[in-house]
Amino acid sequence: QNYAKNDMLFERGKEAKHMLFLTLGTLVYRFWPDDLAASRKVRMHEGSWFVEASLWMPWQHVGEMKALSEVDLVLVTSAKFRDICESYPEDFPLVRSYALLFWSEAHDQTLEALTDLGFPLEAHNERSAPPQSMVSGQFN
Repeated sequence: QNYAKNDMLFERGKEAKHMLFLTLGTLVYRFWPDDLAASRKVRMHEGSWFVEASLWMPWQHVGEMKALSEVDLVLVTSAKFRDICESYPEDFPLVRSYALLFWSEAHDQTLEALTDLGFPLEAHNERSAPPQSMVSGQFN
């Protein structure tokens, strides 16, 4: 996917349907931590990826992404990714384990810590249970 300088890739509150990989150009991600009126900005450079959460759970963008130059992106469509993963039963348990870890980590974060850029996946104590559909082997 190609975008021109100053194009908006996504906006806060919109449904995320793709994980994105930046292969050319520079982007700026703007978000509002701690519900403050002042926003923060992060530059994204070639080799960056973001919106991984859309692969593992329903996700709405919590910030906005704008092109600072012409950019090229590789998009992974979340629904198609899940369909493909489910079609490989020998590998699905590993993928499902990662999805469960990601889901649990996301729910352990405070709302202010969640961004479209992700968060560190670290060992943690399970404080909330993932949706039954994920435990039973279905993503949705």
